[in-house]
Amino acid sequence: MYVDLNDTKLTPGMRRQMPLTAGPVTQIRVGQFTRTQARVVLDLTEPAPYTVEAQREPFRILLRVWKPTGRASDEPRFVDNGDGTIADGHTGLMWEKKDDAGSMHDMDNLYAWTGSCTEPPYDFCQPSAEAAAVCTAQTGGAYGCEECSSGTCELLEGAGTIWEWLVQLNAEGGTGFAGYRDWRLPEVNRDGGAMELDSLVDLSQASAPHTFDEFKTACTPACVVTDSHCSCTAAADHWSATTGASFRGFAWGVHFRYRDVYVYDSVQTNGHHVRAVRGGL
Repeated sequence: MYVDLNDTKLTPGMRRQMPLTAGPVTQIRVGQFTRTQARVVLDLTEPAPYTVEAQREPFRILLRVWKPTGRASDEPRFVDNGDGTIADGHTGLMWEKKDDAGSMHDMDNLYAWTGSCTEPPYDFCQPSAEAAAVCTAQTGGAYGCEECSSGTCELLEGAGTIWEWLVQLNAEGGTGFAGYRDWRLPEVNRDGGAMELDSLVDLSQASAPHTFDEFKTACTPACVVTDSHCSCTAAADHWSATTGASFRGFAWGVHFRYRDVYVYDSVQTNGHHVRAVRGGL
């Protein structure tokens, strides 16, 4: 499959070929097709109808590729389900909404990926067996998922770890948030992760947070997630479940304030925002 971008000139130092390890695309190649048109060639894992969305920035080209989920082409991509969740018709994912009511869904809440053990060997840790189990189950046992072998697990930032919060989310109301118990942390398209949290970035937005309107509608003080007119996103960094392959103790996240570098890695003990997802994978 190829995509032609009009009024586009590639810089001499731009990376022209990129192998990928997740999603339907295995490799991307780009070249100057005409004087004013660049062509992006996508190698796909299987023949099927795909939808491609392209956005251009001064120093990069952002492509999103997905299989349609059977929804009519004139239906909106995002649908507020009225129960505190938003359905994505392109990816099939269901997202937790955020509010400004001081609840566990408040957009301003901060959580660390891990804590830090107070005694040698001072490893990163989870403060409870439940959080350790959830972290291990989703990440396959990434660094920072275990409890301390000695001492206690101390939080340096945030109200808890993202995995403690996820345990509470899946137990909310006795049946799990919105009636589901399979909420998890989204991944990002780095180090083998899937494009999930980064699929919520909308670079066409003129102001932060750079996400789609359905995730930042009528966000007023005390509004709650079950109000279909209320949807919030902090213009700040959000954790993913994807850990950094190059640096131990780092994890990937998405920053919804900046348009130039919005996928970043951070030390796991830092306090950042979080949004849960279900489905996919």
